[in-house]
Amino acid sequence: MIIVDTAPLRKGNPPDDAEAAEAAAQPPPPAYSGYQPAQNYPSTTQIYVIPAQASRVSTTRRFFKAFLVAALIWALTGIFVRSFVELVAYSHHRRPYPGAYQNGPNWEGGHWPPPPRLPMHPHERPVKCVHGPEWTPIGAAPGTYPRQFIANTQLDLPFDSDTLFLLSRGSLSHGIVRIIEDDHVGAGDKVQVSIEVRYYSQEALSRANVCSLTRGHRENGIGIFTSDHRENRREQQLQFDVTVRLPSDAETLYIPAFETDLKLFAHYLGPLASAYTFGSVLLKTSNFPIDVQSIDAYRAKISTENAAIRGSFNVSTSLELATSNAPIEADVSLYNSQSNHATSLRLATRNGPIKAALRLYTDSLRSSFKVDATTSNSPLTITNNVSPPDSILRLSAETSNSPAHVLLASAYEGTFSVGTSLFSPVVDRNTRKEDPSGRGRERSVNVRNVRGGVVEGAVSWEPSELPRGGAGEVSLRTSNSPVTLIL
Repeated sequence: MIIVDTAPLRKGNPPDDAEAAEAAAQPPPPAYSGYQPAQNYPSTTQIYVIPAQASRVSTTRRFFKAFLVAALIWALTGIFVRSFVELVAYSHHRRPYPGAYQNGPNWEGGHWPPPPRLPMHPHERPVKCVHGPEWTPIGAAPGTYPRQFIANTQLDLPFDSDTLFLLSRGSLSHGIVRIIEDDHVGAGDKVQVSIEVRYYSQEALSRANVCSLTRGHRENGIGIFTSDHRENRREQQLQFDVTVRLPSDAETLYIPAFETDLKLFAHYLGPLASAYTFGSVLLKTSNFPIDVQSIDAYRAKISTENAAIRGSFNVSTSLELATSNAPIEADVSLYNSQSNHATSLRLATRNGPIKAALRLYTDSLRSSFKVDATTSNSPLTITNNVSPPDSILRLSAETSNSPAHVLLASAYEGTFSVGTSLFSPVVDRNTRKEDPSGRGRERSVNVRNVRGGVVEGAVSWEPSELPRGGAGEVSLRTSNSPVTLIL
């Protein structure tokens, strides 16, 4: 038996004399029964020495690595140089112009290029034009970066014109036009037109002319002319804010014709119906909305593209609202006094909803109205709550892939046809209504299914006083969506 001392040794320190004496005083271990000498075995562990091998990279691989590094350096250098050049160009183009002051150009000492040629039609004649230093400088527009400057001017038009018009030509102008009533215009024989322009540089402003014009007989208006600049950069753009102030103390508040042809101009018309009657209103723009608080006109045609038309309209001859890819929201009152000449309404868009509230009025025993509404891929809703008895209404409303809903006034008499696909048309007969004429007549409604997805019928007040064949007609269509007609 072998006893192993497990006490830890202190590394590097030999045992002292006390420990040695204690170890010598301990009794010896008992004798072993036998002793077998230890045998030495040869070691079988073999050590292999692997010579170091230098890694070898092919020439092709080294070439591609060098090429990629060079390409990366070239790209980064190009980006840096391009950014530096663009920064210099940006600073150069956005700088108002040499000699500019903080609040605007040096109008007297600055260099103004000659005015560009006016792109006018042969029958148009300039009366007064504003160009270059003839603008009134206002200063820098607050809170703009890159910094814009403001200038303005004012031109007057005779209020008794047969036609008042606004037009723009050129690719550098956009903005907003407002037509409002103003008690502070002054003399009632003038229409005051205030024009404010925002611009980035004298060079850009020098490309603009604003002129009062005449054309034909007693037609007066304002023209905004800019060049068709090839480099249509932002710093070349001119933003106009035009306000047309109509006098409220004129001898007559009838305006025979009012027209706009202003591309890229939003239109806003104030509450004009209470103050003026227009013979004709023609508003035309694109990519900007038209918002009409109220107008009263014999006829009106309002059109834009890719923007909404909203407003309240009182019309006695015809009203047309047309746009695309945007909604039409209209509150419409139609007046008619001649049954043989229907007062008409046309609403047309694509990929935008139509929502119209319709009221029909007359001051005669017989009246006639025609309504057409078309859109696609969007809901269509027409509500007609007011209609004179014994009137004739011909209404066609159509959309696709969206619900269609039409409500007719109880005075309606005539036929109807309602159709859709994948759904059953709904016709609400509403037979409990009282005779709107007060003559105590009874309401008769006949409905029949013609074919899949189409319902037709007729409604009348018996005995009817409408001439034979003179009743109204209603057609309502959609596809893949519900359709509802409420009588």
